[in-house]
Amino acid sequence: METQDLSNIVDVVVNVSPAAAPRSSFSSMLILGTSHVISAVERARLYTNIAQMITDGFTTDSEEYVAASKFVENFYNYFGNGAAYRLFIGEKTAAETFLAAFTDCRNKNKEWYVGCAPGAVKADHLEISAFVETCQPTTVYVISTDDDEIYNPVGTGVIATGSITFSGITAEAGEMIKTTLIVNGITISQIIPFSALTEGQEIEQFTTYFNNLLAGYSLPFTSEIDAVAVGKINFTANESGTSGNTIVITTENVLNITATVVAMNGGVNSVATILAEGNLATALKILGYKKTLIQFSTDFASVASAMGFAMGQNNLIKNGVAKSSYTLKNKRLTGSVVENLTPGAITSLENENVNVYLNYGDFYNIFEQGVMVNGTFFDEVIQLDILANQIQLGVMDLLYGALKISQTEDGVAQIINAINSICNQFVIVGFIAPGVWKGLPVLNLNTGDALPLGYAIQAPAIASQLQADREARKAPPIYVAIKLAGAIHSVLIQVNVNR
Repeated sequence: METQDLSNIVDVVVNVSPAAAPRSSFSSMLILGTSHVISAVERARLYTNIAQMITDGFTTDSEEYVAASKFVENFYNYFGNGAAYRLFIGEKTAAETFLAAFTDCRNKNKEWYVGCAPGAVKADHLEISAFVETCQPTTVYVISTDDDEIYNPVGTGVIATGSITFSGITAEAGEMIKTTLIVNGITISQIIPFSALTEGQEIEQFTTYFNNLLAGYSLPFTSEIDAVAVGKINFTANESGTSGNTIVITTENVLNITATVVAMNGGVNSVATILAEGNLATALKILGYKKTLIQFSTDFASVASAMGFAMGQNNLIKNGVAKSSYTLKNKRLTGSVVENLTPGAITSLENENVNVYLNYGDFYNIFEQGVMVNGTFFDEVIQLDILANQIQLGVMDLLYGALKISQTEDGVAQIINAINSICNQFVIVGFIAPGVWKGLPVLNLNTGDALPLGYAIQAPAIASQLQADREARKAPPIYVAIKLAGAIHSVLIQVNVNR
């Protein structure tokens, strides 16, 4: 019997959706070194087994291997021996700058997210930090430094902006004068030698003395004293003494001035002086970078330890693992040196947004505070980068996989639904949480409104779209408002006792 093709009656066509684009890796690190094991042509080599580095020609005391060991040791410590990691080792040749090598590593490989250059010096760090602020794909740069001038500045330029007033100048002839200098509302106590004052003219005389003193150091200064630069002066930690024409300022007070730094009136050269002569942390803080993290450590590769934890945790977040959101604060780092610092030095480091590994209560070795050089928390920068990447690719996958997304309310709803699913994933990982919106109003979301999901996604009505935008087939702007879950870093507990 001859049979007929059933497709004449029931025809089944199978359409397979295009595969989603692979997501950016936020769990890989680049270590840029000068061991010359890797060629400049190859530039960066992937390692999934650190033992292979020795086979390739790295020595156990090379900067790259030491840093890689710390990364892997902490990766294993948190995620188990044998957990899969991806670590890139980059090559800087003798004939090029660290910036040139770092840039080429970025251009030739898009996978790694965090980079470090253990052998770089201050000028290199400043150049790379400027580069990562805007480079694509988004990149973070991390630094270890043992420069103790960060907490004990000597010969460090510091610029303060705004008006300056003097008060509290009272003294008998021949006495030391303890005066109060007010800079942008910050009170700074100083002791200035002055052999004689004329009653009623103390402020004018002190102002002249202060002006002449600074002028002796060829520093930018205005006679109206609407701005002041303090630099190339022997700062000491002694508040109650003087040395010749030296202004004696406590280290704490110097850092208070630094905290107000932005620029000086017409003082581009003043900022340049600080960047050239100040310590690395002060320079980075003045520049206000948000993609650079600096750690004070007597171990040149210590920052790789923190990244071993962070990169592994980023991988969990990217894959939507519940409660995987994190903070760097209070983390134990295997193989890192616990720094022996005074409380004053620790305060100075924190004022400069410098991270450090410390011991508390004889038992707890912890990393603190987990901030970038502009004071933003590292985990916020990283997890917002992951969120932005997921939203971008999620919407692109929607456009790529559909015959078309109609330029209608239903079409916009499809885009919003794609973003909804991503935001919900970040609720699951613990980065976004329900709360009250305290930002500025966004469309129908007002200050003080509750966000029961932790996020709200809105778009203007299609009917309100400009005709030119409609003809260009643009979607109306999509507004995503999220409430971060945040993290508790410290606790104040009051115990009330009644007998």
